[in-house]
Amino acid sequence: MQMALGASALRTNLTELRANSVRVLALFVGLVGYAAFIPLVWPNTGKHAPPVAWGVSIAPLGAAILCYLLRKQPPAVGSMALIAGTLAAVSCAILAFREPMLAALFVLPITFGGVLLGHGGVFVIALLAAILSAGVGMQGLGLRFLSAGVLVPVGTIGLAAIASWLSAHNLYIALEWAWRGYEQAHNNEREAREGQAELRRALKALDEATYRLERANYMLALARDQAEEARRLKQQFAQTISHELRTPLNLIVGFTELMVENPEYYGGHLPPAYVRDLGIVHRNACHLQTLVNDVLDLARIEAAQMGILPEETSPGALAGDAVNVARSLVESRGLSLHLEIYRARPDVKAVVHTHQLMATCFGIAGRPILPILHLEGPLVADGIAVYPSSKLITTPERGREVAQALGQHRLLHLVGHGVVTTGPTIQEATLAAIMLERLAHANYIVQALGTPRVIPPDELALLRAESQPPDGRWAYYSSLVETPD
Repeated sequence: MQMALGASALRTNLTELRANSVRVLALFVGLVGYAAFIPLVWPNTGKHAPPVAWGVSIAPLGAAILCYLLRKQPPAVGSMALIAGTLAAVSCAILAFREPMLAALFVLPITFGGVLLGHGGVFVIALLAAILSAGVGMQGLGLRFLSAGVLVPVGTIGLAAIASWLSAHNLYIALEWAWRGYEQAHNNEREAREGQAELRRALKALDEATYRLERANYMLALARDQAEEARRLKQQFAQTISHELRTPLNLIVGFTELMVENPEYYGGHLPPAYVRDLGIVHRNACHLQTLVNDVLDLARIEAAQMGILPEETSPGALAGDAVNVARSLVESRGLSLHLEIYRARPDVKAVVHTHQLMATCFGIAGRPILPILHLEGPLVADGIAVYPSSKLITTPERGREVAQALGQHRLLHLVGHGVVTTGPTIQEATLAAIMLERLAHANYIVQALGTPRVIPPDELALLRAESQPPDGRWAYYSSLVETPD
C-alpha cells in the first residue's frame, strides 16, 4: 500500500485499511452464514424450517452481499451493514438454538466495530448488543431480567466492549506513534538525501576549483619558465651590448672628438660642413652610448647589484637632447617653424600651422580680425602678430624669425602663407585655429553688412575669465570628424 505524508495521508491510509478489512470480514461473515445453512436448514429440507433458522444463515449472507454492493461507498457504510447483519444473525442463533449463552457471540460485532468504526463506535454497538441480548432472552426465551441468562450475557458484552475499546484505543495510539516515526524517518531520509546532494555539489565545486587551481599552477609554471627565458635572453643581450656595442661606440666617440678638437692632425682646419656632420655623429654616438649604459644599468638593478640615487634634472635639457638627436630629421621635414617657437617660448606646448582661407585673406589684406563674437572674441583680444613674408620656413634661421615675430602673442599671420596658433595643449591650439577662422568669417559678413560692433576690452576680460574648459568644444568638433555626414 502506497503511503503518503501528513495528517490527511494518515486518515486516507486508515480509510483504505478499513475498506480492506470490511472486504475481508464480509467474506468471513458470508462464509459463516453459508456454513450455518447446513446444520440449521439443510436437515429440515422437505419439512418446515423455523424462520429464525433461515435468519441465522440469511442475515450474514445478506450483510456480505450488501457490503459488496456498497463497495464504492465510504467504508463506514459497509461496516454498519456488516455489523447489523452480524447482530441479527446472533439474535436469530439464540432463538434458533434456545440457548441464552450464545449471546456471547455479540462480542463479534463489538470487535468488528472497534476495528471498522474506531474506538468511539464500540460502546454504541455494545449498547445495541446488550439491548438485543436482554430483549431476546426475555421476550424470546421467557427469562426474567435478573436471571443469569440475561445478566451474564449483558455483563460479558460490557466487558467485551471495554476490552475492545482499550485494544482499539491502544492500537490507534500505537499506529499514530508508528506513523509519526515513519514521518520522522522519511524526513530524516529526505534531509539525508538533500545533505548528500549538497555534499555532491560541494565535491563537484571542489573538483572544479581543484582543476582551476591546477590549471593556474600550470600557467604559472609556464609564465615562470617564460620569465626565466626572458631573463636569460636579456642577460645575453646585455652581455652582447657590453661586448659588441660599447667598444665600437667608445671608438667612434673618441675618434670624432679627436677629429673636431685636433684638426691639425689632418693638415689644417676641416671644412664647416665636415665639422657639422662630425658634431652630429659625435652627439648621436654619445646618446647611443648613454642608452647602452642605461640598459646595462637596468640589468644590474634587476640583479640587485646597483643602487638607485634619485636626483633633480632639467626637463628642458632632456627635451633639448632629444631635439638635438632628431635635428636632421626635423630639418628634413621642414619643422623648423615649430622647433624654433618651442625654443623661444617655453610656455608653448603645442603649435598648429594651417592654410585656412578666410583668416589668411585678412592677413594678406592687412585688415584686423575684430572681437565681435562672445566665444571667439577673447582669442584676438591681444591682437594677432604678423610675419611679413610668404617664404617657406625650411631653415632654423627663418624659424627663429617667425618665433621673433610671434613674440608673446598667441596668434600669428604668415602673410600669404596661412596662420600659426599656439596653446598649452594640442586641443587648445587646434581649437584656436578653428575659432579664428569662424571669427574671420563673421568679420567678413558683418563688415559687408555695415559697421561691426566691437566687444569692449572690459567685456573681453570678463568673457576670458568666465570661459569654459575646451573639453566640450573639442568633443563637438571631434564628433564632426568621426561622423562627417
